[in-house]
Amino acid sequence: MKVYGASSDNAEGAQGSIDEGITFPIGYGMDVDDAQTLGAWTGARQGMTILQPTEFVLNPAGEVMASLYATTQLGRMSPEAILQFVKARK
Repeated sequence: MKVYGASSDNAEGAQGSIDEGITFPIGYGMDVDDAQTLGAWTGARQGMTILQPTEFVLNPAGEVMASLYATTQLGRMSPEAILQFVKARK
């Protein structure tokens, strides 16, 4: 299983997440166009456009097996739930 992340943070912000212990590759600099490509929602916070959490589980063929679109960080997929989901489909 491979895990990748992407963030709207700049390189410094993404590095901060890595420094906190994230061990998988993180892309950075996602913008509104990227959000639209993924079908993610955008919102406004403190006068800025933000990208809302969007998560996918893909199978080896690149097909979406599960997805989550949110308007808050609450309710995100937990690593344990994702692992259970993936193991149940092998």
